[in-house]
Amino acid sequence: MSYSLVSLSFQFLTKHPAKRLGCGENGEQNIKDHVFFRHINWLKLISREVQPPFKPKIVSIHAGDCSVS
Repeated sequence: MSYSLVSLSFQFLTKHPAKRLGCGENGEQNIKDHVFFRHINWLKLISREVQPPFKPKIVSIHAGDCSVS
């Protein structure tokens, strides 16, 4: 795993809520500013201008069946 992913995981899983990433006064911005998300263009993402890297192929449209291929 990359350092940025390990760092992000530890900061999300910090036991003390006041020290946990995303739980402070600027929580959302602190998450967005983390090095793991450095390549994310948040304005394009919010505007739905970003193409997903993977789109699952849906096999069934029935409500109880969540099959993908």
